Amino acid sequence: MLLLQHGEKRRTAGDPVLTSRGRAQAEAAARLLTRLHPVALVSSPLARARETIAPLSDALGLDVDIDLRLRERMNLDAGESVEEFVRAWSRSSTERSWSPPRGRSSCSTARDMMRAVESHAVDGSVVVLATHGGATIDLLRSVLGDDELERRAPALIQQGVPGGAVTSLVPSDGSWAVHTIADDSHVPGGQNSGHAPA
Repeated sequence: MLLLQHGEKRRTAGDPVLTSRGRAQAEAAARLLTRLHPVALVSSPLARARETIAPLSDALGLDVDIDLRLRERMNLDAGESVEEFVRAWSRSSTERSWSPPRGRSSCSTARDMMRAVESHAVDGSVVVLATHGGATIDLLRSVLGDDELERRAPALIQQGVPGGAVTSLVPSDGSWAVHTIADDSHVPGGQNSGHAPA
């Protein structure tokens, strides 16, 4: 199972689209992932995730299913100040069970992400889920714990997942193990080769 981080987005409220750099990240991810022959593609409903997986969909001739569970924990809405959003994001990152007024808790997002992973899994085949950095980190924090995530991917919780990066999960004893984290070595300017596997 591969979690594809959306490319760089425009810094606007609502449902922003990708920047030109974000589109380049999406193209780079498509070149990598096409070689892995995914059998299914799934995306968050948000535009930046759908745009990121579109080049892969075009290359493979596969339709993209939409799954609401893959959406970001919180999204900056029109009429909401950046300061309000940052305060709520910070609190929900620290107090993982706290539900912000406009979004889901970190723990709830992690549960939704895991349910999406489990429901879209195809035995022995590659499936790509286009999602968001906060949601991916929420899942990783729940699967690995903060200390192990920090050991394997220093500062990821604070800095976020790079655009176009891929995190891989593998089946393990009826659950899922994290194989690589936020690999963006295929993206122009990418510096992370997936951190150390367990």
